[in-house]
Amino acid sequence: MTDYTKTKLSSKEILTFNFEEAQDRLEEISRLLETETLPLEQSLIVFENGTLLAKHCKKLLKEAQIKINNISSTFEEENL
Repeated sequence: MTDYTKTKLSSKEILTFNFEEAQDRLEEISRLLETETLPLEQSLIVFENGTLLAKHCKKLLKEAQIKINNISSTFEEENL
C-alpha cells in the first residue's frame, strides 16, 4: 500500500477503497494536516490525496443515493 503522506495515490488505488476505508484515510489525513508540521511538499501531497479521497467518497455516496432512489421507486410502484 502506498504511503499517502509521501506519494500521490493513484486513481486505480483509490478505486479499491470502499467508503469506510476512504473515509478513515480521509480522517487520518485531516488529523495529519491539523496537528503535524509537515514540509510544504509533503503537505501538498497529503492535501491532494485528501481531495482525491473526498471526491471518491462523494461518488460512492451519490451511487448509494441512486440505489436508494431506485429501491424506493420500485417499492412505491409495487404498492400502487
